[in-house]
Amino acid sequence: MMNKGWKKLGLLSLTATMLWGVGAPGVQAQDLTTDELVNRVIKTSLQSKSVHTKVKFSMTHSDLEEKNTQTVLDGELDGSFDLDKMAGKAEFGLAKFPGASKVKLALVDGYLYGKADGKDLEPIDLKSQVPSWKSDLESMRQVETWLSPKDSGELAKYIQSVKEDQGYLLQLSEAIDGKQLYRDYQQLWDQVKQEALHQLLLETSNPTIYGDIASFIDYVLNEEAFGAFMARKPKILVQTDKDFRVTHVTVDFQFSIDQGMEIFSGLTGTFHVKLEADLDQYDQAVSVEKP
Repeated sequence: MMNKGWKKLGLLSLTATMLWGVGAPGVQAQDLTTDELVNRVIKTSLQSKSVHTKVKFSMTHSDLEEKNTQTVLDGELDGSFDLDKMAGKAEFGLAKFPGASKVKLALVDGYLYGKADGKDLEPIDLKSQVPSWKSDLESMRQVETWLSPKDSGELAKYIQSVKEDQGYLLQLSEAIDGKQLYRDYQQLWDQVKQEALHQLLLETSNPTIYGDIASFIDYVLNEEAFGAFMARKPKILVQTDKDFRVTHVTVDFQFSIDQGMEIFSGLTGTFHVKLEADLDQYDQAVSVEKP
């Protein structure tokens, strides 16, 4: 069962919730307010049994003076997923990574199989984790237990919605004060820090690694960092059809790493991340075989 603090954090990241897609019966809404629309999409998104998606993503890096820019990540993904059975298949390619220009993955009967550029990868046994994944999904599907009208109303403050001929458009508002956003949810961010550090202690006993990652958490979770991030006008856009099924997602944002972060020595500069995803074939049968 996910912690309530993490669930609220998830609400502030619209894309992470909506990428599951929507599989609700065809009920057309008339003149929904933004918070009603957000609530409807979140509630119905988690009911989807299966989905197909095509994703394009890229990342570029510019030096601190933003004079020299180079592509550091460029790839595509095509995947189909059966959420009820916890099975799926995906193909993706990374143009800048030798040995990963074409990768096939398949999750079958609790095992993750893979093939990279024609070479078989060692299967990974995930059977022990599948029951907890299913349990978490079922818990999330009981939306009323963790998403209150107040929660969806708070989320709606940061979102603009437009009714279109083919459905709805939801997008992150450009008028968000990042510093104020941090102050408004100071208690939540403190809780996130504490839980992240607690989880880190469970994952590593190396004091150097712990210190570096703890410094990074402090670097990204503070008022100034939020202000700088939102000042760059991050773009999150979600399009749905009339039945509230998500059909397209766009994520476009920038972030900077300054010279004070030793853990990222040599990576200082500005990173620009773009992601475009199309979703379809909801609740259709997914045939998964070993690659």
